Amino acid sequence: PSTGSARLFGARGGTSEIEELEIADRYTRVPDTVPSGAPFNIAQLWNRFATGIKETEDVEPNFETAVKRHTLLEAIQTSSDTGRAQKL
Repeated sequence: PSTGSARLFGARGGTSEIEELEIADRYTRVPDTVPSGAPFNIAQLWNRFATGIKETEDVEPNFETAVKRHTLLEAIQTSSDTGRAQKL
């Protein structure tokens, strides 16, 4: 998990040079008074969860996402144990 301030890197408009991209304010859903790092990340998740319930929209991550992540982790462990690529 991230415990620092979120930073986004990528290339823009046909260039291959990777640079830090500004994260738009609309993606911040908690007050500026929330400390950065883990408290900020958890506050963002709780805010998304509460908004999803209020507005009756799908909330991510959900149970289906959790199953996919655990399937991936299991495949990684099996691959490490056996030395063979796993098909997902």
